[in-house]
Amino acid sequence: MVVQSMPDASPTKWRLGHTTWFFETFFVSPNPTHLAFDAAFAYLFNSYYEALAPPVSPPVSHGLSAGS
Repeated sequence: MVVQSMPDASPTKWRLGHTTWFFETFFVSPNPTHLAFDAAFAYLFNSYYEALAPPVSPPVSHGLSAGS
């Protein structure tokens, strides 16, 4: 995994988190026995699903490339 090459691109770690959040939100959470791993992920990894919540701004998601 590397830092994004331009400001318009999302970093790899964010993409992995978003994909996991998407799967949990749309495929797993409809199960009534499911407990969310972390409710904060609904804000952090929502980039454009405005029907769920206001999307997170790119500067916030781009900050996830720091550290490992």
